[in-house]
Amino acid sequence: MSHHILPDIVATGIRLLIVGEQAGPESARVGHYYAGPRNRFWSALAQVGLTPRELSCTEDVKLLDFGIGLTDLKKRTVHGDASPPTGEDRARLLQLVDEWKPQIVAFHGAEIARQFFNSYKISCGELRRYDIQEPLKGCEMFVVTSASAANGHYKKQLWSWHDLAKKLRP
Repeated sequence: MSHHILPDIVATGIRLLIVGEQAGPESARVGHYYAGPRNRFWSALAQVGLTPRELSCTEDVKLLDFGIGLTDLKKRTVHGDASPPTGEDRARLLQLVDEWKPQIVAFHGAEIARQFFNSYKISCGELRRYDIQEPLKGCEMFVVTSASAANGHYKKQLWSWHDLAKKLRP
């Protein structure tokens, strides 16, 4: 078994699985997702109502209380490694989805979805594709704008988070 920088945060009953690209340097250092001090991930979740308040990165496992799981497409690398995801990376994600069966899989950033599907025609919003592999066929899929401080499009693409939150509400 290969070393994963951050463990998956998944459990029975998750409704949403958020898929990042790979751990950031601060996340790898502290062992929690989206730990960069300027990352807007935690505030985005609260702003759109996916969490009742802004959690800190050290509370990442509490997302399970809200039916939300976290993983990264590339589990063995840290941000800055520009290598594309491997077949093993893709297979691991498909296995995770098959095992936990979330209602929605959301890629955190269009680039991650583009890498996974090997398609440059993907943008933020609901992802409607008919050539999707099992077990993704049983899930709704979204691409939400990256909450990274480096994303200059974040504010004008925040609608993608709002749309995801609306879809997830009962």
